[in-house]
Amino acid sequence: MAQPLRKAAAGQIYKIKDRVLPKPDIKRAASMLELASEAVKRIIIEGITENGRQFRPSDWAERMSGALSTFGRDHRIQYSPLLQPLTVNGIKCVSVDPHLKDTYPEMFAYIMRWVDMNRLKVTEVDSDEPSKQQAAG
Repeated sequence: MAQPLRKAAAGQIYKIKDRVLPKPDIKRAASMLELASEAVKRIIIEGITENGRQFRPSDWAERMSGALSTFGRDHRIQYSPLLQPLTVNGIKCVSVDPHLKDTYPEMFAYIMRWVDMNRLKVTEVDSDEPSKQQAAG
C-alpha cells in the first residue's frame, strides 16, 4: 500500500516513501490555473520537461487520460473529450479542455499540480489554429 504524501521538516520538501521531491512552485501552479480560466480552447501538456528531457514513463499520456475514459460496446477504450492523449510533432501530449476545471475541479487541480511537480511544458492552443495533432493509441 502506497504511503500518502507527507510534509517533511519545515515544509521545504515533500516525501513519498524514500523519494524526496522539491516543494511545488505555487506561483507557477496559480498561473496554470489562470490559463484555464481564460477563453482558451485547449491546454496542451507536453511530455517534455522544462530542461528538454523526454518525460517517462512513455505511456504517461494514456495513463492520465485513462482517468476519464470508458470502454465502448466494442471493448475499446474511449477517451473523454475533456482529457485526451495525443501526439504533436512526435511528442506525447495530453489535451485538456478548460471545462475540466468546472466539471471535475479536484481532478483539474491535481493534474496542474502534477504538471508543476514534474516541470512539464504547458501551452495553450486555440481550436481555430491548424495543428499537426494526432490522437494517440
